[in-house]
Amino acid sequence: MEKIADYLKNFFRVYTKIMTWTLFATACFITLFWGRKLQLDVGLLWQMQGITVLCTAGSIPIMGDFDGMPKKTALIRMFLNYLYINGVIMAGGVYFGWFSLSQWKMVLFMLFLIAVGYLIIIIFGLCLANREAERMNRKLAEQEDHHK
Repeated sequence: MEKIADYLKNFFRVYTKIMTWTLFATACFITLFWGRKLQLDVGLLWQMQGITVLCTAGSIPIMGDFDGMPKKTALIRMFLNYLYINGVIMAGGVYFGWFSLSQWKMVLFMLFLIAVGYLIIIIFGLCLANREAERMNRKLAEQEDHHK
């Protein structure tokens, strides 16, 4: 039961990061290519939710737990995850008609948004992990000082 709770906690943490970027990127993409006065169907929100769920569900097993993982393995996993995310978003974009592959500017901008979002999310996650590790090391040092 604890593993399920940990998975769900991790799922929603990753989902929240991806969905936050997705909303921002979608607003940029629509404004740039379709204009500010575009009337949208609520279906777009469900499409974004579905793509985000697919990205999250695939990212968790690909990334795994970095504890004790060699740096080279971690980098390979990050790259594979990046390719997975690109595939899901680009395939979803074509399927839902967000853009056409013949519109190279749209494709390039979509790839750019994915790359920037991925980097921001990875950097943000690494910064949080480092901060948590520092906090835990301080607490361990405090406990050692109390036992001396």
